[in-house]
Amino acid sequence: KYFMKKSQDVFTLIELLVVITIIGVLTSLFIANMVSVRERAKDARLKSNLNEFKTALRLYYNDNQNYPPVLTVEGLNPGDTFEAGTTVYMQEVPEFTSGTYELLNNGDSFRIGVDLSNTTDDEICSSWTKCSVTGTCEVGTDTTYYICSD
Repeated sequence: KYFMKKSQDVFTLIELLVVITIIGVLTSLFIANMVSVRERAKDARLKSNLNEFKTALRLYYNDNQNYPPVLTVEGLNPGDTFEAGTTVYMQEVPEFTSGTYELLNNGDSFRIGVDLSNTTDDEICSSWTKCSVTGTCEVGTDTTYYICSD
């Protein structure tokens, strides 16, 4: 009378281990995907910042009939003002982690290259073509994304 009945509603150790293994595999896939999503989001923000900066450089060009002769992207601190004389072209310089600025065609055009986190970004090689970068771009190997004057 004090003994418990054997219940058929319990899980065996094997069933529990299988469920735990499945949950572990799904979790690892989810975490790996989240890292990729973060890289793509970071790169999208960087591209957006570059387009804003490109607009500021174009405004500078409209006023001066050339692009700034010397500009080190690394030397621009986030939050600084991009200005020339009394004219402010950008209130707050966006954050660039690394980059190169090249003045082309005697000041009539420019090219900025920055390294992206996501090496499989399809826009990397297309930016090389658009900005007339010499060399051969290889998806998965090259990480420098370029933006240039139109």
